[in-house]
Amino acid sequence: MIPKKMTTDFQLCLDSEATSASGTIQPLDRYTGKPRVCPFTINAPPENLIIFSCSVVNLTSDSSSFKIEGTAEMINRPIANTIYVSTGNQVKISSTLTACQDRRTNATDGIIQPVKGLVNGPRMCLFTITVPSGQRVQMSCTDVNLNGMTSSLEFAEEQNNVAAHEPMVNTIYTSKSNRIFITAVVNATDWFSCQWTSI
Repeated sequence: MIPKKMTTDFQLCLDSEATSASGTIQPLDRYTGKPRVCPFTINAPPENLIIFSCSVVNLTSDSSSFKIEGTAEMINRPIANTIYVSTGNQVKISSTLTACQDRRTNATDGIIQPVKGLVNGPRMCLFTITVPSGQRVQMSCTDVNLNGMTSSLEFAEEQNNVAAHEPMVNTIYTSKSNRIFITAVVNATDWFSCQWTSI
């Protein structure tokens, strides 16, 4: 009897194929490059099927994706803790990683800054702040240094802009509702530091 291979941990964009009897796959830890598509293939011996599930699926960016081929139907966004079975001995995964670390928060106060160490740019990051119902979000930036031709920082409430493009330093912007959307397009030399609180 041949023993099973040990469980192996794989990372998207670093690894591209698995032939082990079991394993885990996760995105690169704190990926900070530009969005990239990362293919990954799981191969089982002939006549074997592949059984898999995702304990966590957290795709919070519009540009993030995780598609699986090789099951009865193509899976565009797997459901956490659902068991999937392949129709053959191969499963193909296509994932798009983005460079933004966080996407949303329910915290009543905090600071937002771009991820340090960006080597490729520009990148666009979307961030949503939602405070308890009946409260509003108050934003103020202590530092805004956007050098790139395409760089921008924008606060918005749905269709109504609170501030367009580059906010003025030490100016307070207040939302009309309990939510504010932040869109940032940043390059390697760009920097901003903005603080929010609920009122």
